[in-house]
Amino acid sequence: MSTVGKRWFLAPIALLALALAFSLTTPVSAEAKTIKKIKPYAIGIHSDASDPGVPSGSLRTFTPLWRDVNTAENTYNWAPMRDRINQIRSWGIKDILYVFQGTPEWAASTPRMPDRESFGPGSTTAPSKMSYWKKYVNAVSKKYGKYIDSYQIWNEITSVGFYQGTPAQMAKMTKI
Repeated sequence: MSTVGKRWFLAPIALLALALAFSLTTPVSAEAKTIKKIKPYAIGIHSDASDPGVPSGSLRTFTPLWRDVNTAENTYNWAPMRDRINQIRSWGIKDILYVFQGTPEWAASTPRMPDRESFGPGSTTAPSKMSYWKKYVNAVSKKYGKYIDSYQIWNEITSVGFYQGTPAQMAKMTKI
């Protein structure tokens, strides 16, 4: 290796050594030394299947899916929603954020990439009629609003595995 090559090779190492030496000699402020314990109620987590195993004030969940509850037009199977809420509450978590998603096949429009859908045929589409969506959202909030503290309109809307509708459709869904 030439002398010039050695210098270029050693220069980053020398800079790193200087940065490390400086960081070890820089005094830490009294404020930075004070470590405050964060209360569990101030932390929110996401879990879809099991007890997160850590104390938390809130939990974000997208199960059950719309398709698991609203199995046909005007037909609801509330058992999955009831069971999920009871499960979360049994972990000592009272603040629930429920994510609406998973269009039922009967209410779905045509997906752009059917092979990328995470939860089965039509699950990533906006509903073929917004009235289907409105009925479901209203039914959930009416029946479980005293247990669900907040709602999110869909999960990862920029991922085709979760959402293949348009931004305009999502805007309509959010307004409802």
